[in-house]
Amino acid sequence: MSDGATGIGLFDRTIIDTLQRLRARSDGRPVRAAALLADLDGQGIPPRLAYEHICLSTQRSLCWVRPYRPKGNAGSRSDPPAGPRYVEMSLSEVGELLATEPQVAALPVGFINGNIHVDGLRPAFEPARVLDAIALAATKPQVSDAELVGAVGPPSFPVGCAVEGDVDGLHAGEEVTLTLAARLDPDPTGNALLMTGVPPVVNPLEVLASLADRATPHPRHPGAPALDQTLLPLGDVNDRSMHDEELYVLTPRRGTTIEELGSKVIQVWGVTTPVRAQLPAPTAAIIRHHAQGEPSDVARATRRLRELTAPDH
Repeated sequence: MSDGATGIGLFDRTIIDTLQRLRARSDGRPVRAAALLADLDGQGIPPRLAYEHICLSTQRSLCWVRPYRPKGNAGSRSDPPAGPRYVEMSLSEVGELLATEPQVAALPVGFINGNIHVDGLRPAFEPARVLDAIALAATKPQVSDAELVGAVGPPSFPVGCAVEGDVDGLHAGEEVTLTLAARLDPDPTGNALLMTGVPPVVNPLEVLASLADRATPHPRHPGAPALDQTLLPLGDVNDRSMHDEELYVLTPRRGTTIEELGSKVIQVWGVTTPVRAQLPAPTAAIIRHHAQGEPSDVARATRRLRELTAPDH
């Protein structure tokens, strides 16, 4: 079983160790990203690839476990980061734990974060449930595979999108198609829809542009359907996102209910999108692999990582 596929991969291991060697610890002074990239370049890691990976790994909407802490504009899903000369980087508390405690570093961070957001096949899973499953496997070796799979649960992304598909097949190690969809909820007035959880595989601004395009009249060609059948009944889109919290307010066209608007919006590319997904091994095997060791040590490690990945941390 590949450690890079389920735990800390060699790429992150090298970055974490380099930040530790440069003394860019969570409670210390960060290092300029340009200096970090120069050091990594000397170790054979392409600076551009490293910088993109590090910046993506700091984003709350993409990664449950974030080993790095940026100071400056590290970008977002919609906007690129500033140049590495203008950004500083250090280990986060989680990153320092991964650097200094081997038992914590042995936990399946890669399994938790997944890599679908960077064109991979692995979806993300809720940290608390994965860590509880590992503690269960460590303290109760006779636990069934079905119990471990049930403990882990379905894929769960930090951005909060809905997930549907053959979850049983995914847990069995099969390649499946999952459908990721944004969440559409009525606002308190009942006059608009609040869209959150845009799937992590798309750029939210491209989705908004697609919605606006579908709501804009275009010249008709002979034989085209009637205009009202082709237009999305969307009156206005208001981006109320702040920091890592994405929120878009969709107001229906006059004479259209939010239910009618929602039924059309959910069909638009990016609001709903299919993705191929596959795990490197059956879920139960991954959990048992990372539950090896003294049960008390495994329990302590899972407890520490769970504390640092809790939503309120």
